[in-house]
Amino acid sequence: MRKAVFLMLTCVALLNSCKPKSETDTNLTLNLESSEDGTVDFNDLFMCVDSIMLENTMQIPMQVVTKIEKHDSQYYVMGNPDTEPLRVFDGDGRYIRSIGAFGRGHGEYTSISDFSVSEQTGKIAILTFPMTINIYDLKGNFIERKTLSDTYCWNVSGIMDGFVFSTNHLPNSEGNQQPLLYTTDDTFSDLKGCVETLPFQVSVPPQVSSVFQTDGKQCYYVDSPTNIVYAYNSEKQGLEKKYGIKLPSPLSPSAYKDIETFNTEAINKDFLLDVVILSNRIIISYIKGRFPMVAVFDKNGKPLLNKRLTSPLPKMFCMDGVTVVVPVLPYEHAKEHKADGHQDRIRFVMYKQKI
Repeated sequence: MRKAVFLMLTCVALLNSCKPKSETDTNLTLNLESSEDGTVDFNDLFMCVDSIMLENTMQIPMQVVTKIEKHDSQYYVMGNPDTEPLRVFDGDGRYIRSIGAFGRGHGEYTSISDFSVSEQTGKIAILTFPMTINIYDLKGNFIERKTLSDTYCWNVSGIMDGFVFSTNHLPNSEGNQQPLLYTTDDTFSDLKGCVETLPFQVSVPPQVSSVFQTDGKQCYYVDSPTNIVYAYNSEKQGLEKKYGIKLPSPLSPSAYKDIETFNTEAINKDFLLDVVILSNRIIISYIKGRFPMVAVFDKNGKPLLNKRLTSPLPKMFCMDGVTVVVPVLPYEHAKEHKADGHQDRIRFVMYKQKI
């Protein structure tokens, strides 16, 4: 009898190790309820440290930047997910190669939902809706194609020992508590899910620039509907609720079910616009009473700033925990540099935080 009870308690403990904690049971709370008077703009928060122009590589120049990752001083850039292959540029913006190509042949894909580079293995994973992964080496050589599972995954991030995927609360069916996040090693043979999705599907796309981010040590997932930031700890090989973001009058997670509901309920509620996680700072932009706001915290949750923004922050991609890259698109660049001959090229501007 004692042995049976011991085995039962052991099973319960193992199950609870993968079960998410309650919504309020996070390591730290980032409280946005108290704001300061006055306003700030982007230049109060960041200082420019460098910029590069991307070399044009196609007859039709790249017009949009969906995602940027940096690996071994090279920039991996995802443009239009339905027409443009993943491209690699060196530190000066010179084109190096494309990873894969559009098509239905060997090593090709019909769209790109997301991509990521594993820091440890150097493998590149290109995620194609709904659950297919193309795997390449750093030279762009196709290795293999994998099918993830019977659920839809929308985003991927490389971690030290493999990859982590997200369903963004939009799996292939609702109501059966499918995982929000999956982890796997670099062989993709053992897909593990621990964090459960909401009991309904979320159709509103994530507002943040990148749902997955890394500060140089940990990989983070920003979950806008629940205002929770998860962290993957490579040493512990597990996920944890790292930060809970406390908005003054938060939008209900159910408002994210569809665009119409979101637009109706967001008028009188507060919601996240973006979260940028650096090695020593967390920068949160959000809407409060229809006005754009920005808050800055240290990594221990200490508030450093919470003021109204003069204008919304641009899309930012964190590279190494210290530097963020802001892509300046051709039409934006042409406004300021009409005569420099680069109106059709994308510019990457690198910034470091001031506060």
